[in-house]
Amino acid sequence: MKLQRPAIGDKIAQITLYQQKSLDELRMIKPLWAYGENADKMLDYALHPKNQEYVIFHVYPSELVRSTEFYEVSIDKLFTGVLLNDSRVAGILNRWDWDEFVDPPTVDFCVNFKGKLSLSDGRHRTKITFLLGHIEMPIAIHNTEIEQISNIINLNKIEG
Repeated sequence: MKLQRPAIGDKIAQITLYQQKSLDELRMIKPLWAYGENADKMLDYALHPKNQEYVIFHVYPSELVRSTEFYEVSIDKLFTGVLLNDSRVAGILNRWDWDEFVDPPTVDFCVNFKGKLSLSDGRHRTKITFLLGHIEMPIAIHNTEIEQISNIINLNKIEG
């Protein structure tokens, strides 16, 4: 039985709730991704299949993390004590915990870091998926960058 959901704007309550959970409890939260049959739940309209701009692939989070520049986002632990990081992590966990969908991260080829990828959106979603030990995750790649990115990480195209 789930406890009462913290108010959407109450970031501190959300952070406290998920910081108090064990890693095993956090791993029991099912990630819900907006793509495929759930594409209607996408918040970023550019990612929607109707636009034919982005393609969704499944990737291994560990491979994505190894190949990506995360800038100021620490991928060593979920909660870092930095309010911005912790509120984003707790907010994503809260959405999944309450059966709400999130968009797949958007992956780009990073010209500033030779051979590295960057995430124009979804660094915290990627971090959570990686640290909770999920085997695979969806990502969105712009049509023009698929070939470059496929030379860096394995991409498994999602049918449909």
